[in-house]
Amino acid sequence: MKSIKEKQLLVKWSKAMNEPIDQALVEEVERYEILQKEIIDSIKKNSILDLVQASAVVEPLFEKVEIEFPVPPTLDEVLETLKEETNELVQAQSTEESPVTEKTTPPPPPSLAERAAEHIAKEVKLEEKNDSFQQPDPALVEKNFEAVQKKLKFLEQAIGKIAAHGPGGGAGDVINLDHPVKLVTTNYTITRRDFYIGVNATTTVNITLPDAIGFPGRMVIIKDESGNCSNNPIVVAGTVDNDPGGFILAQDNGGIQMIYREGWRIV
Repeated sequence: MKSIKEKQLLVKWSKAMNEPIDQALVEEVERYEILQKEIIDSIKKNSILDLVQASAVVEPLFEKVEIEFPVPPTLDEVLETLKEETNELVQAQSTEESPVTEKTTPPPPPSLAERAAEHIAKEVKLEEKNDSFQQPDPALVEKNFEAVQKKLKFLEQAIGKIAAHGPGGGAGDVINLDHPVKLVTTNYTITRRDFYIGVNATTTVNITLPDAIGFPGRMVIIKDESGNCSNNPIVVAGTVDNDPGGFILAQDNGGIQMIYREGWRIV
């Protein structure tokens, strides 16, 4: 069932589109609108009457109250008051005793002899203060020429070693100065810190070379320590001498030494 709002919209839409509509529906909507208008008019009328009645009741509550303000004094009265206060102030001041101030004469300035004596006394005190500080005697060097000769000999040896070998740059992250060794018995991938790879296995072993880009000059040695490499070959995976297939080490007690320069090179 449609509400009255929906019926109103339906009637307005039908009239706007010149569509046929049920006359009963139109009459129902008109009756509702007339009733709604009567209710609004009644509310407005009753509200105005209520306001008129309320104003008639409230008006007698307000009474006019006359406020009497004090009359300001005349000029003569103000002058008379000021005169009386001035006389009282003068009398009060006259009764107070004024303090007696004694004049003190400043002392005469010191004479030239007195100033000279004061200056001499200050100089004497300063000299006494300075004389009281005694600087400690410095420690004397030991007269042990044998110890001095030993120290000089040690320094000469150290300087000689530095001159012979040159300044050291220290071990890098890839190649340590002590050439670390690694024992391999199964498949193994060479790390950045490996140098010598000793293979001692009873089966075929796969060795994977590392990518040493950025570390030119790195060296790796792969050695058959089992002495049976012909039966258990060592398969090296990586690009060696421009061959991406690597190589196979199958010579008993054989070894391969490689250096990295734009790829691994057998040397």
